[in-house]
Amino acid sequence: MDQYLFPPGSYAGDSTEEFSLSGAGIEHLAGDWEEDDNRGADVAQHPIVDRSEPVVLIENRKGLSARQILDLGDQDLANLYKAQLDDWQHLLDLRQKAGDRMSQGVYDAQVAYEQSGDAIQQYVERFNEQRDPSLVDSKRQDQIARARILRRYRLYSFQPDEMITFRALAQMHPSAGDFDPRLYQYGGLWIYPVGGLLKAAGYVGLVTLSNDPTTYLDHPELFGRFYLVARAYSAAWGLVGILAVFALVKRFTGSEVLAACAGVCFVAMPVVVDLAHEAKPHLVGGVILMLAVLAVCKYVDEGKSRWWILASILCGAAGGMVLSDLVGLIVIPAMVLVKREKPARGVGIIIAGGLIAGLVYFATNPYVAIHLLGDRRVLESNLGNSRAMYSVGSLSDSVINALRLVAIGPGVPLAVAGVIGSIVLLLRKRCGVGWILAILAVASFVPFAVAAAGKPGEYARFALVPDIALMIAAFCAVGWLARGRAVQAILGLVLIAAAGAYSFAYERGFVRDASGENSRTEWAVELNEMLQQIPRGVVPTLWVDAEPAPYCMPPVDLFRWRIILYPKSASFVLPDDQPYLRPGDSVDVLMPGVTPISWANKGFTVFSWSSDSPMVPSSQP
Repeated sequence: MDQYLFPPGSYAGDSTEEFSLSGAGIEHLAGDWEEDDNRGADVAQHPIVDRSEPVVLIENRKGLSARQILDLGDQDLANLYKAQLDDWQHLLDLRQKAGDRMSQGVYDAQVAYEQSGDAIQQYVERFNEQRDPSLVDSKRQDQIARARILRRYRLYSFQPDEMITFRALAQMHPSAGDFDPRLYQYGGLWIYPVGGLLKAAGYVGLVTLSNDPTTYLDHPELFGRFYLVARAYSAAWGLVGILAVFALVKRFTGSEVLAACAGVCFVAMPVVVDLAHEAKPHLVGGVILMLAVLAVCKYVDEGKSRWWILASILCGAAGGMVLSDLVGLIVIPAMVLVKREKPARGVGIIIAGGLIAGLVYFATNPYVAIHLLGDRRVLESNLGNSRAMYSVGSLSDSVINALRLVAIGPGVPLAVAGVIGSIVLLLRKRCGVGWILAILAVASFVPFAVAAAGKPGEYARFALVPDIALMIAAFCAVGWLARGRAVQAILGLVLIAAAGAYSFAYERGFVRDASGENSRTEWAVELNEMLQQIPRGVVPTLWVDAEPAPYCMPPVDLFRWRIILYPKSASFVLPDDQPYLRPGDSVDVLMPGVTPISWANKGFTVFSWSSDSPMVPSSQP
């Protein structure tokens, strides 16, 4: 991406005091990510607090050009240009005499000519700084901003939340006995195994481990392998999910044909395809909850205590993987109700199950307990950041958007089939132990829906459990309606095709992201062509929705664009002819070709108030 961030002709100094492409220069200017030990790993070290007004991220003030200074009658600059012209003429004379031979005299003349050009540039800079002293600070702030932006483009992926796992690992200091990830909505059962896998991969040479962050800034491809390891961990649990779904559907329907089809359908759902390609714990947590449901069903069947104990352990593990999955504890009282335990025994199982789950959670997240009993600042920083992202909106908007987002997880046809299947099973009283999965799905959906107002398509990943429940309900209904194996197989393949029709575009997006040509490079070319139409003496303005990073913004020339953060104010009016860039976030539940959950091959929109419609890249079909 460097060819877009600072294309040929951009100024880049070669020392850490100026802007440098080296890791050392970036680190020097950008500052340390660990400036505040009481700040959560997912919280910005230099947050922009006030978004009520536009925030200038890169100003790119140029001052007067050399021509403009000459027009003011500056004799000193005129003398420097005369000296440069004399040096050029002297170089030409020596070249004519030497012919093709490079003599020491020609070399010295070449150096003298280049130095005279540097003298002109330095004079112009000093002139502007003396004329406007604030220009010095503006340039310095721009250098810092560029370094921080470049650090994101070197180390972050196209998914905005993947990097926080590695930031959490980077902030630990095992040699000092500090294993605090400073990240708690992603649990220790996710973070610590990823760290262990990276360590193991380092031993066998699959990844390069270094305590020097500049190593990865200089060689981003080395850091890119970290994402592959963490994504492989998530994808491996997806394979476990196939087995869990197979076992559940076989338990509910008694059909191995439908169970096999359901296992395939699970990995064909768009939400699973997306999560299996991301270094995030949500797929893992959802799979563990399916295993917990399987365990409580075994308890209902056999009445053996080991099954509810195992279910309690799994519920604690799911919460230890991702905090939101602690809702899975609802399966313990649901199990007691379905089993129709005696009140005293049922209450005892619920209390004991909660204690077991709590022990598992705190065993895998010990620093949550430590901070709860002591200094809570880092805990409040991390969890407070999560609360800010998932605020509660109006009930109607929340429910409507939640239903739309649940529909895109499995794909609309499969979601509709799941709803119909659920109704059929309820009317025919064919749920049985399926009530346990249904109660878990509802318990997961409620907090999801409460915060769903205004959320973009990516929020749909948090409805993984309801999506799985709908898919299983569809297969269970098929099992009740169709008895023949051939008919079951045909209907099962139809359900797989319904999911696959919507997941194909997701897979294609990840394939494009792995190539050199994707939506971000298309937009980078488009924005660069737009820039070429603007005279070099003019500083163009680009408005953005978030601080530049590879997931939310194509790479653009950081030395020409004046980049401004768009304010969160309904009354603000964008100036004419100034483009406003933002990631695409539309949720079209009926279109199989769109991928609202995924950041892979993310689309962008550029608005200009001088035109009636948004731009689209000319390279897009």
